[in-house]
Amino acid sequence: TPAGRVDMRANGDGSFTLGIGDVTLLAEIDNTLTPTLQQAAVQRIYGLPLVHLEHGQQVEVSMSGSAHNSNTLGFVRYDLDPLEGEASIGGIAHDAGDAFRQAARAALDAGFAATVGGGDFAQTRNWTVAGEDGYYAPVLITQSGEIFVPGTGNSGGREYIRTFGANTFGFEDLTAAQGADFDYNDLVMTLRPLAEPMVL
Repeated sequence: TPAGRVDMRANGDGSFTLGIGDVTLLAEIDNTLTPTLQQAAVQRIYGLPLVHLEHGQQVEVSMSGSAHNSNTLGFVRYDLDPLEGEASIGGIAHDAGDAFRQAARAALDAGFAATVGGGDFAQTRNWTVAGEDGYYAPVLITQSGEIFVPGTGNSGGREYIRTFGANTFGFEDLTAAQGADFDYNDLVMTLRPLAEPMVL
């Protein structure tokens, strides 16, 4: 290719050859994402700690942290409007305050509940999704009986669950009024798909 001229050629296999002066480059497109990253796409789009799972799917739940209190981790299936990005449970909107938190408590997935805390801890459990296909969010029921849901739908409008990366979430276990330090390390949890959904 003469100096200063850019020449591009499609190779027919998804790659391209670029000639720039005396330099030749090969460009290939690789859009292969791991199952974990594919499940985390909704977290990037909507800014909520949601994971799309199917009924019967097996998921590894790794939990670690340091918390004086004993808290219970669970999961709730959200109804998500993909066009508007609005979340609800049983028709009750995410921003409905107490009513939404009560709906979350009533809708806990029967396939998983883990009580952790009371000091330093690290454990892994498996979850077989008992509910219908859909978007699931982690919730934390604290030792004092509060239920923390994703986003600002909590008492006082504070956020007690943070997304740290693909399917990794950090939790506070005290309300702001109880002296939360908002370091989100009382529980750090990572989800990893183990298998395709079981046919029942």
